[in-house]
Amino acid sequence: MPLNFEAILMDAPVPMMVLDRQLHFVTANDAYLTMVSKAKADLIGRYVFDVFPEEPDRVEAMVEIFQKVFEGERPVFKEIPFTIARDGKLVEHWWTASHAPVPGADGSIKYLVQYSENVTEQVHLRELKDAMLGEMQHRIGNFFAVVGAIGRQVARSAADVPDFMDRFNSRLESFFTIQKQLMPGSEQRDGLQSVIDEQLKVYAASAHDRIVKFGPDVPLSPVEAQAVSMAVHELSTNSLKYGAIRNPDGKLDISWAVDSQDTVTLTWQETGVSGSDGPEQTGYGTMLLTTILPRQLHGVGTRHFDGDTFRYELTINRPD
Repeated sequence: MPLNFEAILMDAPVPMMVLDRQLHFVTANDAYLTMVSKAKADLIGRYVFDVFPEEPDRVEAMVEIFQKVFEGERPVFKEIPFTIARDGKLVEHWWTASHAPVPGADGSIKYLVQYSENVTEQVHLRELKDAMLGEMQHRIGNFFAVVGAIGRQVARSAADVPDFMDRFNSRLESFFTIQKQLMPGSEQRDGLQSVIDEQLKVYAASAHDRIVKFGPDVPLSPVEAQAVSMAVHELSTNSLKYGAIRNPDGKLDISWAVDSQDTVTLTWQETGVSGSDGPEQTGYGTMLLTTILPRQLHGVGTRHFDGDTFRYELTINRPD
């Protein structure tokens, strides 16, 4: 009995699609349709970059790869960024794909088949690991400044030297515990408020009466908890050095909300920020808050300064 190759392709667990020489979709299996959140009717007969619009330089690079297949090569591209629209949002994914030429009845190459793998999670985990290593170097640079700030904060309310030593040592123990929790592989609390509370009990223990927190119960995945913890750690450290936590008259408002599409928005707003100690200077901390961590969370991080007020917003998008 002859093999039904189309049935084999359709049932294959690996995402696969076929293009003709004009780069129009010929077919795609169920695994591919699930991966790109499309129906077959959305693809068949359409130009691949009409279905998946991309930046011109990315299109040019991928067309070059496809042309090599029609010349008989079997190129592989690894971890190529590609944008997919899901639920009205553009979400960047990372792909690794292998290609093979498919000859027609006359022996000439008529089609190409692509075997795809969505490696977005692996890429983000590696980037998060790299971010943690960079953040660790950044944190070491701030270490002595933070210890000194904790000491000054405790000294304001200590009754005497023994009282100061007891409270200072307790804060240092909590401080070192937080450092361990920020390392890869550490246990993370699974709720947004728990992540925030863990950081604030170290950096803002003497300022709890000047802090307002409000938001619903939001569970976090391990990757989300690690990234949010790093963001709150950076914000808390900065606030202790030259923000609302340091200033006895400063106030800190932390709120978070979830919209109908399960997008979480975390807002951190301080009043009483020093204008002379450099909070607006850019460096690794700024990159961490506005680029590295938002990328792990498929979101956006923004910082705004207005006089003595600092506001940071972080969104967490959760692709299906």
